[in-house]
Amino acid sequence: MSTVNSVGALGALVAGGRMHEAIDTFESGWVDLWYTTEPAALRSFLAGVPSERLARSPALRFVAVASGLTTGSGAWALVDEAMAQIRRGHRTDEEILLAYLLSSYQHRATGQFLQARLLLDGARPVATRLAVAPDSDVDPALLAFSRLQYGLTALLGGDVVGARNLLQTAYDAEGLHGSPAGRAHVGAHLALVCAVAGELVAAEEHLARAEALASGLGRLVTATADALRLTRLILFVDHRALPAAGRMVQARTPASYGILWPLALWVHAQFLLLTGRYEVGLRLLSQAEVAAPSDVGEGIAGEVMRAARADLNLALGNVREAWVAVEPGSSRSPWSAVAEATVLYVSGEFETVRYAARVARAAHDLSLRESVRLRGLEAAACVAGGDEDSARRLLDVVVDLARRQGWRSFVSCLPRPLVAFALREGRLPAELAEAARDAAGVWVPGPALSAPLSPRERLVLRLLLEGVARAGMAERLGVSINTVKTQIRSLYAKLGVASRGEVLQKVALMPPDWTYDVPDWSGT
Repeated sequence: MSTVNSVGALGALVAGGRMHEAIDTFESGWVDLWYTTEPAALRSFLAGVPSERLARSPALRFVAVASGLTTGSGAWALVDEAMAQIRRGHRTDEEILLAYLLSSYQHRATGQFLQARLLLDGARPVATRLAVAPDSDVDPALLAFSRLQYGLTALLGGDVVGARNLLQTAYDAEGLHGSPAGRAHVGAHLALVCAVAGELVAAEEHLARAEALASGLGRLVTATADALRLTRLILFVDHRALPAAGRMVQARTPASYGILWPLALWVHAQFLLLTGRYEVGLRLLSQAEVAAPSDVGEGIAGEVMRAARADLNLALGNVREAWVAVEPGSSRSPWSAVAEATVLYVSGEFETVRYAARVARAAHDLSLRESVRLRGLEAAACVAGGDEDSARRLLDVVVDLARRQGWRSFVSCLPRPLVAFALREGRLPAELAEAARDAAGVWVPGPALSAPLSPRERLVLRLLLEGVARAGMAERLGVSINTVKTQIRSLYAKLGVASRGEVLQKVALMPPDWTYDVPDWSGT
């Protein structure tokens, strides 16, 4: 592909009556333009291309849809035509690759991430074969671009680990070696996905490289600049540089980050959790649901909203709403698996927490961030169940992982009883112990019960909820009123309440069936 300097140069050709030459030049160098030109400028040029020329050119079709020039039914018509041509056969490898990329991009833009991944999987053998073929006539820049799209689709579909591997492959691709703008763009997104995964050292390294490339380019396209900005914000939050993070949060809304808005929403919610602004976080989620540019039921957007809503409600003590948010037993990604395990822990389902963590590790490729949170919950469940040796082993693994990454905010997403245990045992290094002592920033509460209920205390709890007076309890249980009073005091202590009214309030915030099946810790 020849290099195109700018859309302005193409416009000069058009103004000189050389439309066909301008279109030919654009077709041969559009990948370079993608990394240096805003979508609005691409749309402006393509708006002057005859519709029949656009419809029969694979490259023009893709850019028309990806830049937002052609949307809705018009975009789907171009997708149908591209795939129909592939089915009819006799198409070049480049045409096949672009047809798959076009269809995948349109499915991704409409929130159909599973179908988008399947389409890219269909294109992968073509791209892989071309990448190793010495006589391939497909430009390496297009192959690198296709890998970038694989990675972004995986990321927006919720597969953070897969996205990290795919974007690393794109960054290392031969087709980017002669394109500083392309390497800065892919490098910025690679830094972002490393930060989301909790690989903070790698994120900082890729961020530094991308910013060094960007400094020599002058003005960056918005997509590159947004990825760099979000990476810096995540690093600020994870290093607990909260004043700097707060300035960035206040300067931009999540919706202003384009296709990256779900990740922006997630890090904004994390910042609000760390700063104790839980109600503000819930309002932010409600606003995001209304303003969401596409259906959020599938992909990372829906998972972010479910997990963040659960976390914020747990921080407020509203376990019931958190339970509703995560729909236990239906976790579709590592994000919701971690949220579900957190809700189970606060509900007192400690054995189920350990089981859920094992299932999550078997069912998902967990990022470092998710692994740390799940192991922390397992350690907390061990502390609650009296298995302190296992808790120490798990806690040491968690602390070692986080410390090597310079990740200070991880302490804030550990349950408070585990943090207290770690401080008491002296198992946190000084810099992490300082963060752990900030009680306002440790937002995961302890379990609803400080100790398991005895069979008699379970009966007393149910009678309390039925409104039975103490004399009635004594009669139904066959004991004296003084014995009932002793059992009620013990029950109150384990629930952390001081009156029948507080019992009712606490139970109202627990999952719907919790009253009838209060967790039994004996199996932990």
